[in-house]
Formats: sequence, structure tokens, C-alpha cells
Amino acid sequence: MRERILAFIPKHISNKTILGFMEFLRRIAHISKRKIRDHLKKNEAIFQSNGTEGFIENQNDLKDVSYGKKNLAFSGCEIIAAYNALVKLGGVSNFSLPKLISEFEKDGMVFGGRFGTSPVAILHFFLKNGYKCDFAHEESAIRRIESKYDSFIVTIYNDRNNIKRQIHTININREMSGLVAHNVYGNGAPMGPFPSFEVLLGSINQGKSKMICIFGIGK
Repeated sequence: MRERILAFIPKHISNKTILGFMEFLRRIAHISKRKIRDHLKKNEAIFQSNGTEGFIENQNDLKDVSYGKKNLAFSGCEIIAAYNALVKLGGVSNFSLPKLISEFEKDGMVFGGRFGTSPVAILHFFLKNGYKCDFAHEESAIRRIESKYDSFIVTIYNDRNNIKRQIHTININREMSGLVAHNVYGNGAPMGPFPSFEVLLGSINQGKSKMICIFGIGK
């Protein structure tokens, strides 16, 4: 019975409904403008000392970086995915990681950042900043989107049979060698290359992951 309860949401609640619920939670539990300014100042000081070069793979080490009511290690995967996509697309000169965090603290956090960032907010960010995007929440759309873009953001259930394993968002980029996924486990290492999304997604968490949504991003 316990296993059935834990598997109910991933197996029986539609991806569209899950995204809609995250959008509802995006509209509550905001933090003050003063707190956003304080976080920006603190986070900029951290990265002035440590710096950021290239893709971010080590989410687990970012406990000191503030985000909403939590921190980037706890609930920053969507922001890290957006940043890594900007690295691929050459857009980090306009958005440092601290500025990106501040952008989503203003609009995008799910329940004050306790549950990360709404994938729809990430989509809106790229559209607002002049990128072309193709969004879908059906697995049947993966091949269509895969064929048209070189950078992607994908939100998944970590375990299709256990909602307690939570949701994770990653950036995937097409390289000469194949598809490479960034910050999958937050342990400092990318995954790949893989010949296709089907193989890549089937390699995450021993094949237990399940897609919630995907969007391709182009200049």
C-alpha cells in the first residue's frame, strides 16, 4: 500500500496538472524586496571569491548560496539548468549566477523556493530575453524537439515509483560527441555523451526517472 501511495502522483497525475500546481505555488510565499537585495549582495560576494567558469555541476556544494527560503544546494536545480543553458548559448555575459538567482526570486520560486523554481518560469525567462523555445510535456514530443535544438532543459521525476525522491531539472546540450547532461547528480561530473534522449533519460537513476516537461532553446 505504501508503495502504491508513493507511486500515485508520478503514475496517475498528468504532467500538465503537476506544472499547473507548480505555477499556483509560484504565486504564493514570496520574499521581500529587501531580502532579494540582501541575497544578491551576499551571493555576489561568494562568487567573487570562488568564481564560476563553465558549466555548474556541483549543486550539492552550494549550501552557502541563498535562494528564497532555502539555498541553491537544496532547491536550485532549475536555476543551475538555466545558467548552464546560457553557458552553451553564450548568454552568461548578461546574467551572472547571482543575478539569475535574483531574477527568479522576483518571479519564479515555487512556494518561496522550498520546491525550487517553476519550469514555466524558466521558459518565460528565455522567451522574455529573445530566445526561441519549443515546450512540451508529452514524451511523444521529445524526438521532434530533439531534432531542432542544441540546448534543452528537462524536468523529471527522479523516481517514477516514489514521489519522495522528488523532482529534478537539468540542462542537456548537443556536443560533437553526442548529448551531454549537466548537474544530474550535483556531484561535479556531467553525464554522457549519449546518442539520443531515449538513451540518456534511460540512464538516469538506473532508468527510474520519468520526464515531466522539456523545452529546446535556440538563439
